[in-house]
Order: sequence, then structure tokens, then C-alpha cells
Amino acid sequence: MRKGQDLLSYVFPVYSTAGITVILFCLIFREPFFGYSSSTYLFLFLLALVPQLIGHTTFNWALKYLPASVVAVTILGEPVGSTLLAYSILGEGLTSLKMIGGIFILSGILISAWHGRGETRET
Repeated sequence: MRKGQDLLSYVFPVYSTAGITVILFCLIFREPFFGYSSSTYLFLFLLALVPQLIGHTTFNWALKYLPASVVAVTILGEPVGSTLLAYSILGEGLTSLKMIGGIFILSGILISAWHGRGETRET
């Protein structure tokens, strides 16, 4: 679908539907929209901006130029990135298990990209 469609006309309906769904669930489960601390609103804004608008939109942009299989495997790198962010920003520990898992994930992404490098958008 992304091949013949510009990025904004693709992500706007998708992100709008997701936002409306979250609002509906908040209404159904009577979760408040207001009354949170300003730092909570800041982090909610940053979550919408960085992982969603920048991160996921980049994946959607890539779908126009790369095979979906390559983009799908690349998404597996998100936990590695979030682990590194948690380490650097929040001071969360980097255990040997996390490092080994990250190496396996990144290796798998590289192997997949290497084998998919000859694929065209049509395959």
C-alpha cells in the first residue's frame, strides 16, 4: 500500500485511528484525561514525538523503498534502542543477559538485511 501512496496520506489516518481508539478506551474505562503532573504530560508528549512520530513514521517511510520483510525485521531493534536509552537516561543497569540479547537481535537484523539486499520492492 505504501508503494503508491505518499507518507502523510498513509500515516495520518493510521495515527488518527489509533488516537481515537485510545480516547474511546479512556472514556469506556473512565480514565481521566487531566489532573496529571506536568512532568507526566511532558513524558507523554515525548512518547508521542520520538517513538511514534519520528520512529514509527521512519519505518513507514522506509516501506516505500525497502521490502516489508527487511523493515519488519528492523523493528526488532526497538528493544535494543530502548534498553540503551534506559541505560543512558534513567541509569538502568545493563546486564550480561541484556547485552547478549542485544547482540543476537542486532546480528539477526544484519543477517536479514544482508540476505534481503538483493530484493526489490516488488518481491
